[in-house]
Amino acid sequence: MTSFIYFFLDIYTMIIPQKKILVYGAGSIGSYLAAKLFAKGHDVDVIGKQKAKDIGKYLYINEDKYEYPKVYEDLDSNKRYDYIFITSKYYDLKKNLETITNSGVRTDLIVLVQNTYIDNSWYINLIKNTPFIVVSVFEGFNLDGNKLKFIKTAGWFLEDDMLSRDAYNLLKSCDVNVQLTDDIDIKRGEKTVFNSASNGFCAIYEKTLMELTNDKKILKEMQDLFDESYEVLSELIPMHSKRSLWNTFLSFVKNMDHYSSTYQDVNKNKKTEMYFINGFIIELGRKMGIPTPKNIELVRKFRDKYPDLY
Repeated sequence: MTSFIYFFLDIYTMIIPQKKILVYGAGSIGSYLAAKLFAKGHDVDVIGKQKAKDIGKYLYINEDKYEYPKVYEDLDSNKRYDYIFITSKYYDLKKNLETITNSGVRTDLIVLVQNTYIDNSWYINLIKNTPFIVVSVFEGFNLDGNKLKFIKTAGWFLEDDMLSRDAYNLLKSCDVNVQLTDDIDIKRGEKTVFNSASNGFCAIYEKTLMELTNDKKILKEMQDLFDESYEVLSELIPMHSKRSLWNTFLSFVKNMDHYSSTYQDVNKNKKTEMYFINGFIIELGRKMGIPTPKNIELVRKFRDKYPDLY
C-alpha cells in the first residue's frame, strides 16, 4: 500500500503547476533552494542581504549553471505566496518570523528549514493561524560568491503527513533530494548530534570534515563528543542506536572535503549557531543532571579562539 501511495506522489510531482514562492534568508541552503525552484519555472522571490546580492544573475552548483531569481531587501505587503521558506540561522528565526507576520504578506504555508532540536512551541503563537512545517537537511553546502559546493548525503526530511506532502511534491519536482519521515523530531535530534560532533571542530582546527576524520586524535575527540551529546538527547528523542548513528555520521563526513557552516561563518566574522548546538546540549545536560564535560571543553576552546562569535 505504501509503495502504491509513493508511486502516485512521484507522478504528481511531474505536473506541479507554477507556484509563487518566497525564500527568506538566502545563505547556502536558501540560495540552493531558490535556484532549484526557479529552474523549474516557479515564480521565486528572494529576501537576502549582501551574500545573495553577490550571486548576481547566475549560481553555479558544482559547476552546473542556474539562473538566479531577483533578490529583494524588503517584503512587499501586497504579495501573497503559496510557500514561504525560511532558511535563516536559528538566532534570527524569531526576528524573521515577526517581520513576516507583521508585514501583511500572506501565505498558505511557512516552511522552516531548521536542523537543531530546539523547542518549537513558541512558533505556534507567533505564526498564529498560518500552517507551518519543519524541514531538516542532511547535506553539505559551501557558498563562495556565486559558486556553491554541494555534497549530497541523506537529503531533506519532512514529516510524513498531509500538510508536508505538498512541500514534498514541490521539492521533489525540483530535483531536491527529499524524503518523508515518520517523526521529524528524530531527524532534528540526530542532526543536532551530528552538528555537535563536527561544526565546532572545523572552526577550532580549521580543517575540512574529511581532514578531521583523517586525524585519529581529532576523530577520537569527535566520537567522545558525539557519544556525550547522544546520551543527553536520547533521553528526549528515540533516535537510532548510538553505534549505528555514529557509523552513519562517519559515512557522511569522511569524504566531505567541505567546511562546516560554523567555520564558514567565523571566516566571515559572523555570529555562529554554537550556542544552539553545543550550548544547547550543555544546558539540557544540566537540567537532566547529565555531565557534559566534552561539550563544555569544546565551547571553551571555541570561545577562546572566537570570543565574539559564540
